[in-house]
Amino acid sequence: MKCDSAVIIGIIGLLFTVIQFIKDILIIRRQTLKEYFEKGDSIEHQHNRFIIRHNDKKFEEYKEDEEFMTAISSTVQFFEYWSRLQKLGYLPLSAFKDSSGIGACKMYEVLEEYICERRKDNKFYACNFEWLCKKINKRYKKNFDI
Repeated sequence: MKCDSAVIIGIIGLLFTVIQFIKDILIIRRQTLKEYFEKGDSIEHQHNRFIIRHNDKKFEEYKEDEEFMTAISSTVQFFEYWSRLQKLGYLPLSAFKDSSGIGACKMYEVLEEYICERRKDNKFYACNFEWLCKKINKRYKKNFDI
């Protein structure tokens, strides 16, 4: 009898632990999602996107422009970081369902020449960013047909 009650108490304890674990994961994902949108809407990131989108030079022409190269590097790092968190499951793919996904994929296209140039020295440069864009396009391509 004592053994049965110990097993039942153990099972109840395990259930509470599992429920708390799931709750903690959901809280972390919600916080990560909130942080992603806050960082993406920051003045610095908006400024970097503006600099990149309003420049029609080829890579060789802008290599000497320090502000432009900083904007590119920061933007790639931004998307590489969030891509990695998505890959690890901390950021839901649904964060990229609408305009955020369109923006990420278009930004990758704009930066692809720069990324390819950097991959000559580091073959893994922005690989998570590329992976994310492929995943976004596969999952949400129909949403992007504007």
